[in-house]
Amino acid sequence: MKVHGHHSMQIFADKYFDNPAEIIEVFNPEDLKHGLDRVEQLRDSGFYLVGYLRYDLSKPAGNVMPLLYFEAFTQAAGQVPEEDCGESGNFWNAAPGSGSMPAGSFLIPLITREEYCQSITFIREQIRNGITYEVNYTYPSILKSSLSGTDLYRHLRSRQKTPYNAFIQNRHETVMSFSPELFFRLDGRKILTRPMKGTIRRGRTPEEDAASRSFLGNDPKNRAENLMIVDLLRNDLSIIARDGTVRANRLFEIEEHPTVFQMTSDISAELRDDVSLYDIIRAVHPCGSITGAPKRSTMQVIAEIEPWNRDIYCGAIGYLHGNETVFSVAIRILQKRHEEQDYRYYAGGAVTYDSNARDEWEETLAKSRFLESGFSLIETGTGDRELHLARLKNSAKELGFAWNDNLDSFDFPADRVSRIELFRDGHFSVTSRKLPEPAVKPRVRIAGKVSSNNPFLYHKTTVRSPSPRDYFEEIRTNERNEITEGTFTNVAIRTGEAFFTPPVSSGLLNGIMRQKLIRQGVLKERILYPRDLETADAVYCLNSVRGMFEVTLCS
Repeated sequence: MKVHGHHSMQIFADKYFDNPAEIIEVFNPEDLKHGLDRVEQLRDSGFYLVGYLRYDLSKPAGNVMPLLYFEAFTQAAGQVPEEDCGESGNFWNAAPGSGSMPAGSFLIPLITREEYCQSITFIREQIRNGITYEVNYTYPSILKSSLSGTDLYRHLRSRQKTPYNAFIQNRHETVMSFSPELFFRLDGRKILTRPMKGTIRRGRTPEEDAASRSFLGNDPKNRAENLMIVDLLRNDLSIIARDGTVRANRLFEIEEHPTVFQMTSDISAELRDDVSLYDIIRAVHPCGSITGAPKRSTMQVIAEIEPWNRDIYCGAIGYLHGNETVFSVAIRILQKRHEEQDYRYYAGGAVTYDSNARDEWEETLAKSRFLESGFSLIETGTGDRELHLARLKNSAKELGFAWNDNLDSFDFPADRVSRIELFRDGHFSVTSRKLPEPAVKPRVRIAGKVSSNNPFLYHKTTVRSPSPRDYFEEIRTNERNEITEGTFTNVAIRTGEAFFTPPVSSGLLNGIMRQKLIRQGVLKERILYPRDLETADAVYCLNSVRGMFEVTLCS
């Protein structure tokens, strides 16, 4: 176990904290009791504590990632504001400026639907063999977003606000939790658990919503899944409870969330006087709702069919202060180690012998829906049909859009500007307009920042920076102060007889005119900085509608 000081900032529910007085880290299972005893001691001494436990506490983390991580604070730094803005300098940075790209995100599952179905078949075999009777099977996806860090958390919190929202960033990793599920709450010597098992997608109309809610509340399969976990948690609590005090207080209640309905039940017990926080964790962790039943043999099945590490997902995120001890189940979370570029998101559900693989797959998608933005793919141009369709088809493949074969015969007439908008399900719309008047050295300026890690820079979508108001174009720079592109054009310069344009890796769309001029040998790629534009013999903007034309760079 390591105990030390370190500057960081954490959030749980409506409170945020900074400047911890102490940090407790545990890397090996044999140190867990020492770590949890210290957490409990600090809680009883009046400190606020925020932290987490990994899903599998039995495996050493090899001094790389902590099994247990908590920070202790003497006081809360403040309340998390309800609105998406805050005072400059505090945790809630000002909302992005008008020139910034809007929020956009999408998920890329790391398994196929076919692989998912194969796993369901394997689970049904294990159930038939008597090894398990319910398995919570999960799989990871990668989140691609135009936002990062606290901006991403703030945006998603506005879409999935729960009593257990959390943001934890430390020297190892970043965790954002939008979990709706209570693991356990302590009130004196009383413990309450509220397992969540049973999910259905919200309806698109009030009538569909009511029908979905009614179906979930009365569906025998979902009620059976929930009851299995209630029995499991009653058994877990009996290990640490006074005799005769374990009770199921509430069964099959339906909770309403932005994209899904969830079925929950309440189980409570009175703890024996000698039971510590370590004893509680040893008895109930991980929560049965995210393992299945019976717990131990089912966890072995999970280890066999999930070749990835759940890490903090399906572990527990805790807040402790005085008489208040609250742990949520670490579901609906984003997690990223510092060396990783993208956040990982896991989704899963309970699989029984009667489970339908297609329905289970759809349930995982419903649980992920709050993360994804509604956006479409765009292709605009005149002529160069093959290049436009190739780029559109490539983006559709990478971003998980269905391709519509009717687009294969689409033409881009040279005398009009055609615009295709392709939607995720494969349907599309087409509009056209007159060719614009030629621009005569219009005024442009260097303004606005982008991150080269933003995936939306590399695809033509509706998630784009707005066009400038006072200038023809605004040219962006990235986090390394490299020139990238304008809001609707690529950029080039002339130095002597040579023409240069930034490489795609700086963070820009590979425009059709740009592609053509590079293939023709007119343009060469080179990293450019603002001073290169300021000292160039000429600066140009280019796109497939207007071609390449000289502009006037303003300071």
